[in-house]
Amino acid sequence: MTAQNHPQARELAEQAFAQDRDDILWQRCLMMADQDADAARAAYLEEAAAMFTARLEAEAQARRPDPAWKNPMLGAVLPALIALVISFLFTLAQYPFPFVAWSVLMGIFFVPSAGILGYVGVFALRYRLEPGFRIVNRERTERIAVMGFIALALVGAIGTYKLVYWPY
Repeated sequence: MTAQNHPQARELAEQAFAQDRDDILWQRCLMMADQDADAARAAYLEEAAAMFTARLEAEAQARRPDPAWKNPMLGAVLPALIALVISFLFTLAQYPFPFVAWSVLMGIFFVPSAGILGYVGVFALRYRLEPGFRIVNRERTERIAVMGFIALALVGAIGTYKLVYWPY
């Protein structure tokens, strides 16, 4: 075990070796060790411990509080405020009752969708630029991508409607 490996990483590597061994890594270690099972096992445990060390360090880094400017929720505030102002102005510009109600209903979907779009944008930027954030939030990316596509469709559709039917 090398000095830079996390103490728990060796245990996780041994557990992974015993329960669900990565076949590609095992074959590579066997080839490097000239088919010697003991040397291949040692090499496998070293590489697996290094991978688990990187994962554990990323998780520890993610548990530390991030500076406020790195919070993806802050990315949701500005687009949501802009959408709120647009929705408010559009509602004020409508004067007969049915159109005002329709404008309010559109605003109920438009403002949160714009906020979700801002959140997804900041999340995607952090996911791309920070390896620790990427490792910790890997399982959330598909859900957030679906939310982003739905929000993009809603913002695009409602925004286009408001541009076309803006009472000039």
